[in-house]
Amino acid sequence: MKPIRQAVIWGTPTAVVLLTVLSVVGAFLGDQQARQLFSSPPLIVFWFLLTGLLVAGFAGFRTLLRRPGLLAMHLGSLLILGGSMWASDEGHAFAREWLGFDKIPSSVMLIHQGETTDNLADSETDQSIGKLPFALKLNKFWIEYYAQGDRPWSLEVGTRRHPQGMGRQTLAWTPGAELTLPDTGIRVTVLQYLPIAKPVMDADGNVVGAEAAVGEGRPAMQVRMRTEGKDRDAWLVPEKEQDVVELPLSVPRQTAEAMRTGTFVMAQSLLLGRPTPPVLAYKSDLSVLKNGEEVVRKTIVVNDPLHFGGYHFYQASYDERANQYTVLLVKSDNGLTAVYAGFVLAVAGGFWWFWVVPVWQGLSGRSGHGA
Repeated sequence: MKPIRQAVIWGTPTAVVLLTVLSVVGAFLGDQQARQLFSSPPLIVFWFLLTGLLVAGFAGFRTLLRRPGLLAMHLGSLLILGGSMWASDEGHAFAREWLGFDKIPSSVMLIHQGETTDNLADSETDQSIGKLPFALKLNKFWIEYYAQGDRPWSLEVGTRRHPQGMGRQTLAWTPGAELTLPDTGIRVTVLQYLPIAKPVMDADGNVVGAEAAVGEGRPAMQVRMRTEGKDRDAWLVPEKEQDVVELPLSVPRQTAEAMRTGTFVMAQSLLLGRPTPPVLAYKSDLSVLKNGEEVVRKTIVVNDPLHFGGYHFYQASYDERANQYTVLLVKSDNGLTAVYAGFVLAVAGGFWWFWVVPVWQGLSGRSGHGA
């Protein structure tokens, strides 16, 4: 028994120091590198040795069985280690080969609206790596935004360069301040901004200006542009259903250097558009289908996944252009219950040992002294 106690006494602090160093190193690595480090063969040996030390502690220190706080902390640590090892890629491979549990530890699913699929894909290559024992259907994907309120519309400059193509840059504008546009040096002054406006038409039905209005409506902006010493006033007035209006600008003559290198500005324009409000939530309305019948339906958001059939389905990404599909991160739940139970036991044991026991002893001592 004494050799076991000595091994635990010397091995435990050594393991704790090594674990601290590994945790610090892992914090500075990327997710993929940290995963490779902690799943490497030397670290697998370390996890088993650490588990062995915790088990040996029960044999070498029988008093653990009579102290609930210490017992809970040791059992909790064992559950956390065991659950984490079971949840690892190597744990899944062991379960697949020796126990017949064929589950994929981590994958992704891309599902278009209205589509039903059971295909699991690799997160890096997008190649199919397996199937679910059930299917998921994406009923709808949508994005919810915070209320926009009365935020002014954004003023942007759009520049088409050769050969790069079109690019856009938001301008920090205030009424009366002069801005110099990048690349062309055109100077723009915002003369006035009307939060709610109605267009003013000429005899031919063309928009020539705007005037303030009440109620609901689009804003309007009057700008003055100075190019090569000449001023021109113009209005940016979006139509009733427009969320952006564009005003083409004349482009100054290109420099000889720009023409020689073949990189020059082809066109430039001002754009007044509705600002995109901050995103409140990304939502996917999912149905779980077995034999063609819906058995579970849930709308998932970030940090509120769907859990079914031994997997968690997280909102990971989406179609940024048209919101027509969702990308789900699929994680196996192997070992998760053990890890959660281990954390509960470890925290409860620590609270009992470091708070309840000292307070109880202090109160008992005071009572005895008073008696």
